[in-house]
Amino acid sequence: MCAGPHLDSEGTTTTCSGRRRPRSATRGHPRTDRTTRSEADVNETATLSEYVSNVRIEDLPRSVVDFTKLLILDNLGCQIAGVEMPWSHRILDAVVPLSAAGHSTVVGRSGRLAPDTAAFLNGTFSHSNESDDSNFWSPSHPGAVSIPPAIAMGEHVGASGQTLIEAVVAAYESHLRIAYAVRPFMFARGHHPPLAVGPFASAAAAARIMELSPAETLNAISIAGSYSGGQMEYTQTGGSVKRLHCGIPASAGIRATLLAQAGVTGPPTMLEGKRGFLTAFAGEYDVSWLCRELGEKYLVKQTAIKLFSCCHLIQPVLEGIAILQKEQRFDPVDVECVRVFSTNPAAVSHVGTIKAPTDVLGAQFSLAFSVAMNLHGRPNSWWDYNEVDLADPTLVELANRVSTELVDGEEMPFVTMKHLRIEFRDGTVRELPVGHPIGEPDVLVSNAEVTDKFRRLTGPVVGADRAETIIATVDSLETLANVRQLGALLA
Repeated sequence: MCAGPHLDSEGTTTTCSGRRRPRSATRGHPRTDRTTRSEADVNETATLSEYVSNVRIEDLPRSVVDFTKLLILDNLGCQIAGVEMPWSHRILDAVVPLSAAGHSTVVGRSGRLAPDTAAFLNGTFSHSNESDDSNFWSPSHPGAVSIPPAIAMGEHVGASGQTLIEAVVAAYESHLRIAYAVRPFMFARGHHPPLAVGPFASAAAAARIMELSPAETLNAISIAGSYSGGQMEYTQTGGSVKRLHCGIPASAGIRATLLAQAGVTGPPTMLEGKRGFLTAFAGEYDVSWLCRELGEKYLVKQTAIKLFSCCHLIQPVLEGIAILQKEQRFDPVDVECVRVFSTNPAAVSHVGTIKAPTDVLGAQFSLAFSVAMNLHGRPNSWWDYNEVDLADPTLVELANRVSTELVDGEEMPFVTMKHLRIEFRDGTVRELPVGHPIGEPDVLVSNAEVTDKFRRLTGPVVGADRAETIIATVDSLETLANVRQLGALLA
């Protein structure tokens, strides 16, 4: 199995101000072997907390700032569309009456609530339609647990757009480093990474927004560990609780941070300690990920922005079909079968088993049904999944001729599927490799693709004019005086 995503060896980075920053001589490289650690070794939780407290936009590469703004825009699109989900309405009805008034926007509502409630609801909206960003190597959804709490706290204190960017970077870096440290063992134990790791990311975002000291940030992140949870039994026996698995940590991290500011303390070794997060949730882990080239190499750029509103594992197959259709159009009635090959057992079991989904979420996690939709002219946007007839015999019949097959080969970082093969009734075959979907680190998504996705998601909800205003505001986010100006566009 591959050891993990590669971090390049460049020794300097270009910052937003154009300065060249030399490689730090003091970065932490803690040893992976827990049995050889000593008290003199790096305290990873404290090191990560100090980094979070000191993230500054002038030290960030321009490419990181620009990509972070794309992530924010993409997540806002998911939130705006997510408000329209029937389950979102039920959650709103249950939660809003319990919240105090505040300064933080709940997307799609005119009132302002306390930041933890706003983050809970907007985080839930973000993850409610399977359109939010992801990171396959984790595997997780860092945006939905990082951006809603950053915006909610930004409105709470009246932070600038520049500080919002810093907070989002701090949150993604924290989330992905912790998630990388425990993969794949935590997932195999049945813990859902967004809810297990997400409280740390949310706390990092909130702490940076509030400009807490390194010591206060350490307490915030340490307290957040007591909120970690999120079992995946819903994948075995059902349940809609997954819809909450980004809202819960988004809210929890804010509460942890406010408690830390009030003087509550947490264990300073919450991540790496003998009874800390890594041991409790994974058992086996690679502690070196927590501080590996921290502040020099940015894992945030290894986040994938989805172009389709379905499970991340299905994305490269849909892109492969689009490539084949662009080369030479074909009619679905001429298709004998579609075969998808993968070297990843989890990918095959996760999206390759459902052929006839009984609800929208099932369709979004069914490679076969998603392919059938795509071939019959439904391009797999959220609105396509929301409106499709799941019992359409034409789609069900074609879905039954789509297979996902496990083949030998090395599992590679970020690669979900390996090869797409379409066999036609006349005996011809068309095929191509489909390893990396657009949006992954090796196949970067373009600004135009992200803004087009945003328009598709939000246009039916807020209208074209409001959508364009939000796009322009996020594009110039570092000049925004107060995050409440952005919040006003989302109500």
